[in-house]
Amino acid sequence: MHIRILAMAAWATLVCAIAAAGDGKHEGEFASSRPDHVTSIQVLEGENAALIAYSGSYGPGCGSETGWCRTCSMTPRTGEREPAGSYLFTDEFGKLRLRLVEGAWRLELADGFMGWCGAGWGWDAFNAGTSVLETCVVHSATARWYTFPESTAVPAGSVAQGSSVRVVTSPLEADEAYVMGRAGSVMGILKRADLGCEAHR
Repeated sequence: MHIRILAMAAWATLVCAIAAAGDGKHEGEFASSRPDHVTSIQVLEGENAALIAYSGSYGPGCGSETGWCRTCSMTPRTGEREPAGSYLFTDEFGKLRLRLVEGAWRLELADGFMGWCGAGWGWDAFNAGTSVLETCVVHSATARWYTFPESTAVPAGSVAQGSSVRVVTSPLEADEAYVMGRAGSVMGILKRADLGCEAHR
């Protein structure tokens, strides 16, 4: 009987460990692993979607005085989860796919071209290192979620004062007054000034 109880406890522990591993999110800010890319991606994962922002520069001349260097700046956008576990992002120029390759994010052009980066951009890969999100509390009674349909923030809905949110620490390149955040599975853009983070890191 004692052996059976121990076996059941071990099985329960294994099930919990598998469930915890399956719930893992690869969120935060990740730097490019490509030698000619000085770029980074910010990623948040919801229940069936991901929110990303991508910026930096790429080309043989980045960081040197010879060759060309092209700047990229993609404002935050949401992509739907695909059956394979990747995410597909669509805009008027084309389609992007974000997927995990050996534990690291890879962003690829799936169709068309990316107007925010030019016709020569095809893909980027990022380091697999852990990036910790910051835990903050919404302290403003007028706090809102925002979207960036182009280069300007647009209010998209209210967020309750006192709510706990997880945010990417680095501000958005499009506007440094904003950060990407998630409250449960709800993702969006928040004003940094509406958050209290110092005592909740």
